Amino acid sequence: MEIKFGKHTIGLNHPTYFIADIAANHDGDMERAKQLIRLAKEAGADAAKFQNFDAPKIVSDYGFKSMNGGQVSHQASWKKSVFEVYKGASIPFDWSMTLVEECNEVGIDYFSSPYDFEAIDFLDQYVEVYKAVNTNYTASPNNYDHLHLNVLKTFASMFPDVILGLSDHTHSVAPVLGAVTLGARVIERHFTDSNDREWPDHKFAVNHENWAKMVEETRLLERSLGSSDKFIAENEQETQIVQRRCLRATREIKAGETFTRDMIDVLRPATPGAIKPDQIQNVIGTKALTDMPLGKELRWTDLGA
Repeated sequence: MEIKFGKHTIGLNHPTYFIADIAANHDGDMERAKQLIRLAKEAGADAAKFQNFDAPKIVSDYGFKSMNGGQVSHQASWKKSVFEVYKGASIPFDWSMTLVEECNEVGIDYFSSPYDFEAIDFLDQYVEVYKAVNTNYTASPNNYDHLHLNVLKTFASMFPDVILGLSDHTHSVAPVLGAVTLGARVIERHFTDSNDREWPDHKFAVNHENWAKMVEETRLLERSLGSSDKFIAENEQETQIVQRRCLRATREIKAGETFTRDMIDVLRPATPGAIKPDQIQNVIGTKALTDMPLGKELRWTDLGA
């Protein structure tokens, strides 16, 4: 299964596709949003993602204020109400063309997540694909206990024609490497230039320096995963000679002598063309056709019945 759009092809046999979710980390400033697009590109992201929503169409001010226990989860520490935060975090729809142009200029794909039908209708002119599923928020170390990356194996079995991915809000590169190893080829994380900024999403976002390291480590992993077939690799061709063993003469041997076990050593290096150790029983009882010095490798062309 492959998905092709723009200059990218996403699939199991292609490089992992990284989506930098800038989301609300623009802090209400379009110039800052453009700067984060450029930083995301420099850090190795393939796409910069935003979110288009209208606060009254996604959250109920009354609902959150009247909820038993007040604001919970990652929203518990917010100084403003949920409604106020969403209102301030929303991207004006008239930013979209400018952000698309910025992405095109730096060579990165533009994504945005719509949160209502009107947003979908508007974004269809700019966005080719949408993201459908998200995961737990906050960058608490406890979240590593709840990622359950092994479910990717279940998904691969249940949905063989679906491209797998991971969207999480942890900081370590370990879950990303684990997900890619298990078959994920799309990775999304929140992106920022500083985890110390005031808006709520900055705390669980990956800053641009760590993002670059994450991409670099993933590219090394992709190279390391290689083929599912076991064979002697290119850089093992010389090593297999010096590390493996072959049959060798334990003493000087004269032509016509019949080989016994005590005349045969199993030693490195495994000279090309020499008899392998698993053939030792077939060598015993044969006769030397030529004189052999101590340590000489045994070859079938030097043995006879």
